[in-house]
Amino acid sequence: MTSHHESIDVVVLGEGLGGLVAANLLVQSHLHVLILKEEDYRSIYPKEGYRFAPFSNFRERRVPSHLIQKISSHLSLPQLPEPSHQLGSFQIILPQARIDLFPRGPLFDREIKREFPKEVDKIKTLYDSIVQKKESLMRKKMEEGEALFPLFPSHSLWRRLKGFMWKKREGLNKRFSSFSKEFREYLKLQIFAKGNFLSEQVDFSLASYLLLSEEGFSGISSEKMKEILFKKFIDSGGRALGLEGLEEVERKGRDGF
Repeated sequence: MTSHHESIDVVVLGEGLGGLVAANLLVQSHLHVLILKEEDYRSIYPKEGYRFAPFSNFRERRVPSHLIQKISSHLSLPQLPEPSHQLGSFQIILPQARIDLFPRGPLFDREIKREFPKEVDKIKTLYDSIVQKKESLMRKKMEEGEALFPLFPSHSLWRRLKGFMWKKREGLNKRFSSFSKEFREYLKLQIFAKGNFLSEQVDFSLASYLLLSEEGFSGISSEKMKEILFKKFIDSGGRALGLEGLEEVERKGRDGF
């Protein structure tokens, strides 16, 4: 593949956050990089006044602040917004309820009281235990001096994580059995969306981390972050082409495309 009579060393498919980070790093290594964009892809589908988002994008549209800091450091990006909460950005939609997601506080309490009025006290007790479990995990993280979920985990940490995640466990359905089916679904959908785990595949520690993982998210959306990375990529000499404009790809061995 040639553009302006120059060969392309690396082709990156799509404009996902990971691909844009990789493309920028490759350009910084003085390689000729081309991003192939999928013009028809949309992360949000507006229709008749409503905005529908694929459920798999629930987690993808939020960027943890520690990841923002690492990306900014590696790519020498300008100072980005401090971590903050984007209240009411998402909803959990159930057969009998529609719940806006908020960090714990008055707005969160209001949602719970409205949708689960008969379980308010039990839910408060549950979330208190979740907070305690997460605080315990954070203390362990600080004591070990190694990120619990790092961007590039070491082999030793990865072995410990595998043992932690796949060990025999009772499953969350049993632990949450005293709650209504509607509330159990509310928790299960969050765990699946935030970590891509089915509730029977995680124990309470990991569930606690996922359910309270709203804290520490940046004040910048992933879409805005992708705009910044794409501009950085183009300004650094990278090129982009829509898949619809691609007619032929010719492999030139070690000389690229």
